[in-house]
Amino acid sequence: MSIMLVKAIGEVVVSIGIGAIVKNVVKATTPATVGLAKRVCIGVGALALDFMITDAVMTYAEKTIGKVFAKVEETKHTQYGTKIYDLCEEEIHRM
Repeated sequence: MSIMLVKAIGEVVVSIGIGAIVKNVVKATTPATVGLAKRVCIGVGALALDFMITDAVMTYAEKTIGKVFAKVEETKHTQYGTKIYDLCEEEIHRM
């Protein structure tokens, strides 16, 4: 499993999760008496908020994943790191 696939899967999962959270917050805080025009504006604002939060979370996750992969690359060139790296590769290929 490549890092690109991990990122793509992570982005989809994060996007769906954040979308659900934003939808629930908007639903819980929007009065039932809001008119159609305002409801559309709230929906557009919620979508923008969803995109902004997803982008911020994915930027953070990419930095974190990048640091982890860099550490793995650095470690795999040591005696014990090579053994651990080989075990991890075996596990990844089993998925």
